[in-house]
Amino acid sequence: MPPMAGTEPRTLARAEVARLLDLGGGRPVPGLDRAGADFHKWSVPRRIARAADGGPERIAVEYGTTKFSYAELLGRVRRWGRVMRDAGATYGSLVGVCLPRTPDMLMVMMGAWEAGAAYVPLDPDHPVARLDGVLLDAEPAVLVTTRRLARQLRVASSTVVVCVEDVDLDTVPDVPPTAGPGPMDLAYVIYTSGSTGRPKGVMIEHRNLANLVEGLLTAAGMDSSDRTLAVVPFSFDMSGTDIYVSLAAGARLVVAPQGAAGDPEQLHALLTGHRITICQATPATWRLYADLGRSAPLLRGVWCGGEDLPGTLVERLAAAMDVEIHNLYGPTETTICCVHGRVSTDPVEKISSIGRPIVNTVAYVVDEQGRLLPHDAEGELWIGGAGVGRGYLCRPGLTGERFVPDPFVPGGRVYRTGDLVAWNQDGTLRYLGRLDQQVKIRGNRVELGEIDTVLCAHADISAAVTITRRDITDQNRLVTYVVPKPGRMVDPGQVRDVLARSLPDYMVPVELVVVEEFPLSANGKIDRAALAAPRQAGRH
Repeated sequence: MPPMAGTEPRTLARAEVARLLDLGGGRPVPGLDRAGADFHKWSVPRRIARAADGGPERIAVEYGTTKFSYAELLGRVRRWGRVMRDAGATYGSLVGVCLPRTPDMLMVMMGAWEAGAAYVPLDPDHPVARLDGVLLDAEPAVLVTTRRLARQLRVASSTVVVCVEDVDLDTVPDVPPTAGPGPMDLAYVIYTSGSTGRPKGVMIEHRNLANLVEGLLTAAGMDSSDRTLAVVPFSFDMSGTDIYVSLAAGARLVVAPQGAAGDPEQLHALLTGHRITICQATPATWRLYADLGRSAPLLRGVWCGGEDLPGTLVERLAAAMDVEIHNLYGPTETTICCVHGRVSTDPVEKISSIGRPIVNTVAYVVDEQGRLLPHDAEGELWIGGAGVGRGYLCRPGLTGERFVPDPFVPGGRVYRTGDLVAWNQDGTLRYLGRLDQQVKIRGNRVELGEIDTVLCAHADISAAVTITRRDITDQNRLVTYVVPKPGRMVDPGQVRDVLARSLPDYMVPVELVVVEEFPLSANGKIDRAALAAPRQAGRH
């Protein structure tokens, strides 16, 4: 871990250590932190079933003119579970889900639980090469997709492909409700960017997801009268907040069509036309909506997650709408959101705060040796508690490196986030940046090393370094510098086209600069700071 700012930390007194441990602990909720006998009442499938019992005819999911009641939703989920079991999904197996953005995708994901399996969501808009890599790494027992995608995707010989067009769900016999998954069972595996060029699958268990839902229901005060708008891609872990928190509350979940997150006019029409009360999106989406200069009169909750929430955006949103603004922070490895804060809008917070740990979550700010640091001292954030996932699929070495024993809770585990933070005097956490080369682009985690690895496989490129730069809207954008191989010429446009065939669009640099060599620091390493001012030659 790179050195942190500041001097050698002083030795903390026992009383101060106790205060820091108390400060970093979220509210305890019995049954959520371990696999006790009462845990099942907190599981997400059971939470949703209980919401359905309270109003089976209430609308659960809406998409365009299509509506599903809670009874219809759960009936279709159970039938999808039967389809997947018949195809070969069993207890503990994985089900790949690569479908367009419709209610079918979320029903298939939840149906995987009925089959005893965990789901692996895939975005059909990602390059086929990337989807193939995930499918070959995860080797799901079943892949549910469309006929068009089935013709393009490569899967392991053991994977059974089910095309949605070949399934007439209305003819599948209804299935009685099951006991549901256990707390230690796997709920899903979501792939994130990997620094070595190989995406890694994060394994999240049902107890982790149950804790997230309980924490956000408590924080947001959501109930069955609410209407939520889902604009986050279903392959993005943030979508779990949209889907499961809403359905566990018995609220109405409106599924936005593809592209709504980047179209403020369409977003406004959805917010107003469907009388939305709560909506989650990345700051990039909320910035576009603020630029539109309109407001949704019934919107009471604006949830922001996935990247930094600047005070300037809070000011603009607060000036335009009478809403509660919630900041949600959390790596995928700690189940979507592990720290939450309601942002002050009167006055707007001047100190960047990501809030406090949610229920059954602990947060430690530590130095390079894992020692607790006092208020205002900058250190790495370690997260422990009920939201810490199982680890990385088939990556025991990386799991052991990032998921380590909790130094303060016997038998516990923490995830080393790699985020630089400090405690504010009011007991909230302040986000200060990264300790490595990981960044967020439009809410998506990006390991810059993954881009560089793909670039260095190009026949014309000897070396590559990708950095980020803020644009005029204060959003991160990717800029890559490349050194050609001797005697070769690099065509930036052609290189970007090659990248687009391997990486999602948010990982393709908006600018590519050809240089003869990289500037070096005094210790012989690439001087990234010296690359901050792009050169004109070879820009694209």
